[in-house]
Amino acid sequence: MKLRAGSCIALALAGIACGDSAGRAPRDTSTVSAAVATPAAPQVVPAATPPAAAVSGQPVRVGPYCSSDSEELALQCADGSVVRHDDSLVVQTASGPLALVNVDGRDDDQQTSRYTYVGTLRSRGVHHVIGHDGYEVAELSLYSGSSGRAVAIASAPVVGPDGRYFATAELGLNVCEANTSNLEIWRLTDSVAVREWNVEPWDCGKEKGWGPSNPVWASADTLRFTRVEPSAEDAPGRAQGERSERRAMVVRRGARWALVDPAP
Repeated sequence: MKLRAGSCIALALAGIACGDSAGRAPRDTSTVSAAVATPAAPQVVPAATPPAAAVSGQPVRVGPYCSSDSEELALQCADGSVVRHDDSLVVQTASGPLALVNVDGRDDDQQTSRYTYVGTLRSRGVHHVIGHDGYEVAELSLYSGSSGRAVAIASAPVVGPDGRYFATAELGLNVCEANTSNLEIWRLTDSVAVREWNVEPWDCGKEKGWGPSNPVWASADTLRFTRVEPSAEDAPGRAQGERSERRAMVVRRGARWALVDPAP
């Protein structure tokens, strides 16, 4: 997720390179390769649903994902495997610590870089969601706890009921600096997450399209979401009209994922 300078990372608490993926290839943001813990055995978890209001002083837990918009609380989810030391976030790995160091650009915004711990995903190993704010960029990355490798993701992960896949969704209507409107499905492994499918449905050149929101897993092979079309404010070419919404879904058929729009 990329925004202009001064933007904040949307730390949503509920909410993917291969095969038939469309669009850009996922970017590997890793700096070291190491191991933190033996990958956990596959686990079955309930389909993710929007979290209840957080209890004061406690992180929010939705299935295998634990997070908070307070870094202090989010670090509790990591159980000591990630710690804050002054200006650095330190991720413990078997071959040594991976340090993500904040940089204060002072009078030069282009040199500013800040990392914030967001949450821990425990499925097919341990994975860490870390936010990065820099010059004209605000993004989330998912770091593998076993290898230290990372990929950029659009939003907090929404994990499927079998713990094997997660989805990310960014509405991003008419955000043409980064064209952030996208829906992605990722497969978890013990070394790095692999994006299996994605769509970028907003066309900045034509100022039309749609954006995804509210992804919810109906089963291990079916992701339901809301397809949102823009209002006049979001799409200058339209004379009038409010946002329209309808349900759509992405279904896995064999080894491939397919968009079903509208949903039956």
